[in-house]
Amino acid sequence: MNSKFPIKHISTLFLLLTGTNFVRVTPALGIDQYQIIAKQPTQGKNSQVNPVFQPILSKLKKTTQIKILLPTHIPIGKNEPPLYSIVETVTRNKYQILLGFTPDCSGGTACRFGAISAELLSSNTPKPVGKEVNLNNNKKAYFEDFKCGANCSDANLIWIEKGVQYTIGLKAGSLSGLVKMANSVVSP
Repeated sequence: MNSKFPIKHISTLFLLLTGTNFVRVTPALGIDQYQIIAKQPTQGKNSQVNPVFQPILSKLKKTTQIKILLPTHIPIGKNEPPLYSIVETVTRNKYQILLGFTPDCSGGTACRFGAISAELLSSNTPKPVGKEVNLNNNKKAYFEDFKCGANCSDANLIWIEKGVQYTIGLKAGSLSGLVKMANSVVSP
């Protein structure tokens, strides 16, 4: 057998040809925690939770005790690169999920698409600020627009539900996109 074509390339070729989706776990940058990375499949739109979150659900459910809310709608174009969900933090009272265009995105501006987080309210939780907007079911939310300098930040939509503050953010996102995401949240 010719050894000019390494085995690792054969494995990659197999995955590309079969269209297999897989979960990859990588160490977080310089931290002993792990990031769980999930590639968004192109099929499976009939499931309750957006497919991009399926591979990280067990980690979230096993660790956090707050109600998990994830959007079924993510405003991403058909010609955009694949979207990955990365668990940045998960504790009993908090979770933070990064949405990125690469499996190793750590929040950098080029690969970042947005973020989803939830945290149990405490005396240290900052009060939401921004433009007040109404969501479905008479929920009140607050819109914080993005800012641009050398790079653009996330636009955020923040609401409080049953003692938990939820935030959905999109890099340079629109109010309408965030409202659609927030109105589509489900508890897996």
